[in-house]
Amino acid sequence: MALRKLFEDLRALRVQPSDASARDLRRLREVLVGFLPGRPGAIASLLRDPVVAAPLRCLRDGLGDVDECVAELVGQSLFQLALDRALDAPVQVERPPPVLLSPRHGAHLEVRGPWTASSRTAGEAARGAYHGLGDDLVLATRDNNPLRSLEAHPDKSGNAVDLGDHPPVEWCAAIQGALTTIGEYLPELRQEARLFLRQVVPVGFHAERHESATYREAIGTVYLSLHPDRMTMTEAIVHELSHTKLHALMELDAVLENPPDEMHASPVRPDPRPLRGVLMAVQAFVPVARLYERMIEEGAPLAKKPGFEDRFAEIVRGNAEGSAVLFEHARPTFVGAGVLDELRRWNAHFEGRFT
Repeated sequence: MALRKLFEDLRALRVQPSDASARDLRRLREVLVGFLPGRPGAIASLLRDPVVAAPLRCLRDGLGDVDECVAELVGQSLFQLALDRALDAPVQVERPPPVLLSPRHGAHLEVRGPWTASSRTAGEAARGAYHGLGDDLVLATRDNNPLRSLEAHPDKSGNAVDLGDHPPVEWCAAIQGALTTIGEYLPELRQEARLFLRQVVPVGFHAERHESATYREAIGTVYLSLHPDRMTMTEAIVHELSHTKLHALMELDAVLENPPDEMHASPVRPDPRPLRGVLMAVQAFVPVARLYERMIEEGAPLAKKPGFEDRFAEIVRGNAEGSAVLFEHARPTFVGAGVLDELRRWNAHFEGRFT
């Protein structure tokens, strides 16, 4: 449903780029309209890709530089379609971005000046920016999210690509290990990860803390730091996948009617947060708590490590604190009321376990 809405957003886009960017955008629209009668799946695949969808949502919401976002939207879209061999004829792009990216094809292409998307593109593309993680998920060492330098957390400064002096093979092993744990104990969530997640962007190594993030505009991209503890990595992926699901829902519904400047205490942040931020925290930690519970119930080796049960209890306490703030102050939409009802059921479930 969110992808269908995003295509309508593209058709209704009203921006004022430079003349060259406007011509590029017009060419892209002409190509996509030509797909509608017989190849709607090509458009759905295109808009599912965060390298295309993030600049489009930024244009829709008035975020970022218009010409730069148009260049990313047009260039990345035509690069994907060229690699798919879905273009019936070459398409000239006057103002492409400096690097064309395709997580799905594991390819990138550096360009200077005008560029032509065609069947020759596949032979020109380079490899090395992406490392496969299984399914359609990749570790990405290039990123075009226009908002990647923006950071809401007070202890961070953006999400620039950073392998932290650790090789991609080590990153891939850590992420795949976390996904394996999720698949073993929360298989339904692992299936959702296959649907929602497209790329993991590395943002450094920290032995004493972990950093992760998602952006509402870049659905499908998760920013993660590398950590030596498997449960820390697993928690982070479950947490950010949950954010991603809520981001997709918020494409369709506001969920909460509380204004963004109405601030409240959050159980997981040192700074006051809009109530939507409190909702994001609670909604993300509920499946983390469920993961811990399932691992304990099934006698997982990791669940027998010192501190595992204490961490489980800490997560449940934090959820209870955040939920109390949320339930007291939330003004949900009809759809949001369903989200809060589900959180109430899980709170009651975990409260029964610890009382």
